[in-house]
Amino acid sequence: MKKAVPTGTKETATFIFNTKAGLSALGIPTDSWTTCYSKDNTSKKTGTYYDLDASKTYVSGNATFSTTNNATLYDEYNVDADGNAVKLNTRIWESTHSGTTSYNLRFYTGSSITLGAKDGYALQSIVFELTKSNYQSSDLTTDGGTFTISGTTGSWTAGDGKTAKSATFYIPTTGSNTYINTITVTLVKVDDSQNQDDPNKFTKVTNFKDLNGLPDGTPCVLDLADDDNARVLYNFESQTFLRDNTGAVCFYGFVKSPTMKYNQHVAGYIIGEKNTVGKLPVLKSYGTLTNTTYLAIADQVTEADVTPKEISESDYASNYADWVTLKELRVSSVTSSVASFKDESGNALTSTFGNSFGLADASYYKDVYADALVDVSGIVYPINSDQLVAAVYNVSAKSNEKYKPITYVFDETKSFTSPSADIENARVRLVRTLWNDGWNTLTLPFVFSIDGKVCEYSNVEDKTMNFTTTSSIEAGKPYLVWPDENMENPVFEDVTLTSKAAQKVTKSNSNNKEFSFVGFYSPTELKDDGTNLFLTADNTLAIPTTKTESNPLSQTLRGMRAYFEVPGNTSGAKISFFDNTTGIKTIDSTVRTDAPMRIFTLDGRYMGNDVSLLSKGIYIVGRKKVIIK
Repeated sequence: MKKAVPTGTKETATFIFNTKAGLSALGIPTDSWTTCYSKDNTSKKTGTYYDLDASKTYVSGNATFSTTNNATLYDEYNVDADGNAVKLNTRIWESTHSGTTSYNLRFYTGSSITLGAKDGYALQSIVFELTKSNYQSSDLTTDGGTFTISGTTGSWTAGDGKTAKSATFYIPTTGSNTYINTITVTLVKVDDSQNQDDPNKFTKVTNFKDLNGLPDGTPCVLDLADDDNARVLYNFESQTFLRDNTGAVCFYGFVKSPTMKYNQHVAGYIIGEKNTVGKLPVLKSYGTLTNTTYLAIADQVTEADVTPKEISESDYASNYADWVTLKELRVSSVTSSVASFKDESGNALTSTFGNSFGLADASYYKDVYADALVDVSGIVYPINSDQLVAAVYNVSAKSNEKYKPITYVFDETKSFTSPSADIENARVRLVRTLWNDGWNTLTLPFVFSIDGKVCEYSNVEDKTMNFTTTSSIEAGKPYLVWPDENMENPVFEDVTLTSKAAQKVTKSNSNNKEFSFVGFYSPTELKDDGTNLFLTADNTLAIPTTKTESNPLSQTLRGMRAYFEVPGNTSGAKISFFDNTTGIKTIDSTVRTDAPMRIFTLDGRYMGNDVSLLSKGIYIVGRKKVIIK
């Protein structure tokens, strides 16, 4: 009969990453690794590597080791045999110098490693043998306890007289990628009857808000009822993000098989340890007591999709682990795939946006570009950056709705900067209404389609600029559009947002006089000398009123429009257009700045523009409902 280990007995377990024998003891293959070559000289072999399995727990004695990856980082110096960039997942690296082969564990910014203890044991201290002596204590941080680095040794303790069930280490954005030879864990035997390993004595919580309120290191039982409405937001490797009626949390470092999916319902109970990684509230595994068997996972049936919460910057800290959208952020810069933002006055904002979960083109992710105006959607993920939103992409199996991480915003009141290269499959949101009671000028940097009429400038006869209907749309070209219905802040999906500049379309009459239709993206100031005309709400042409100190914007047209440029001293300029229903229509441009409002009955009959002639009733005057008594 095996003799019981007395409570308080200490023992050590070592994870050896710098020898083949040590790797084999951990169940890590020592052959068939991926070969790397120098990025600058692809014929020069630099080493081989093996990516650790983020869903696996490696064991040494009564200690455990697991890892998570930040799939956004790529090796700056090495490529694979095909010349492709290599992702910096947590890995074992092998290299040979001067005939000597060496191995070490390497993990990188955004990744983490977790050391844990088996049932009946707890962690007391951990010692890292590092490959070099220039690391700083700030290069590697932990979710609890005390960690220091001196020379090639990193030391962690749970604290005086304290133990922990697990300890997670990660590299902040300001830290240095860490290379490790060995990790030695000191464990202590604990009393099996103590609260530490007895689920019947664990703290019980029934929602995510109460879970997040527990002190770090608290073993607990999370018991979720059906009406708590716990739903899966996103899953990445061994991290699953969920939201219930009270808040959100991350199941961190353990995997359910099959993997939980977006929109699923979660009920039942699970044992774990509440902790914090960075500032992210997590439920971590608690030895072998963490078991997903007692969780009931159900696919979406008739329920609406889980959608991101729209928040402002000030709401960030109250939405850790949740799926959110931040709207109309101006990109100030993009560094290592992390975007920083500024307000319209140029002041820096605190939120950032990055690709921590390794989305690719198939997930409609591409780094945003400087000065773009965007809506961003992702998980509030404060692991390595205090206010990072990590991009996510979800597709509803029920509705087939695509929830993309990036929406480019085209606001008629704000400046627009074109990308330096075309962006395919983009989602674009206009902050503008296209009205269905007249013609709208429209210039967009992508090919669009609407239900309604679209006309292009075709030629000029004397002083009449002729427009004809078209179905062939070009990016950057100005058009006249008349939608079948009002289009308020329309969204265009899967368009190619181009780098094309807005176009000026110029035609000459028989007297070689040039008349132009000039498109623009950003708000634009017109000349007030009669050469720049704009289309009013009642389809007349007008000269802008000269701006004054009290009215500085009277010459400015809002963005994504077009104006008409005519020769100087031109009077009686007209535009005409053709449609298949009513034939030729000519609009006289009686040049004025006080164009009257058009009046309609509620059933759409045109009543002129003189309100004084109306009988009692309700009318639409200048797109607003007016009661005449």
